[in-house]
Order: sequence, then structure tokens, then C-alpha cells
Amino acid sequence: MKGNYLHAAISFAFAWLLSYGPAHAADALAQATAVYGVISTDPVYLWIAQEKGFFKKGGVNIELTHIPTNQAVQALVGGKVHFVTAGPQILDANLAGSDTVYIMCPINSFVLSLYGRPEINGIKGLVGKTVGATNKGTPTDIAGRNTEG
Repeated sequence: MKGNYLHAAISFAFAWLLSYGPAHAADALAQATAVYGVISTDPVYLWIAQEKGFFKKGGVNIELTHIPTNQAVQALVGGKVHFVTAGPQILDANLAGSDTVYIMCPINSFVLSLYGRPEINGIKGLVGKTVGATNKGTPTDIAGRNTEG
């Protein structure tokens, strides 16, 4: 099942870039910047496509870089990058009036690890405790706020 998500993500990203590339056929390779917002396995499809040369085969020279998610979305809205890996920040930016589009979701669940003191025994042990998150609106924040159940 996970392989299907990865295959779909790579295929979709590649198809998008192929559609971007022919519009710039006069250039040897169209230039685009792709940003991954987290350092984890989430954006692995971008790294694989970059390492295997899929982007260049599609006529696009991708500069692949890391910018924390919230700042990456700001860079996207400001026109400094072409696409980013992000979650609800894209929807928030769109609702605030920017011209962003949420294209795909390569994974449909959180891929996070939670670490705590030895006396905290599972999720229920977090009741009344403080949980850290990377930034407001990021998956760690959303997962930390939605631990009911």
C-alpha cells in the first residue's frame, strides 16, 4: 500500500513537471525550485526523482532545497519557489487570499515519532502535559492537538 502512494506521488510530480517543461521548450531545461519542508521520509519521492534524473528527463532542471514548512509556503506565495511539500499551510494561505493550489497528498497519515519521559506511558499519559511542536500549523502541532480518542 505504501508503495502505491510513493508511485502515485512520483508519477504526479513527474506529470506536473512534464506539463511545465514543454511550455519552456526554447530553454535547454526549464528551471524550477522545489522545496521540502521537513527533514524526514515524507518528501522521499522528490529525492528519488532528483537522484534518478526524472526531472531532467522531463525537461526541467529542479533545484531541490529545504526550507521549514511555514517559510516555504511564504516563499511559494511570494513567488520565490515553484512548489513545496506542505500540508494545511497551503489551504490556510489560499483561504487568506493567495493563489495556491493543493495538488496531491502522497501519504494519508502522520509519520511522526513521539518521545517522552519514562513515567509517561502512552498517549493517555500526556493528559495535562505540555507537548512540543516544530511550528504552529505543522503536522506535529496538528497531531499534538488532536490526540483525543
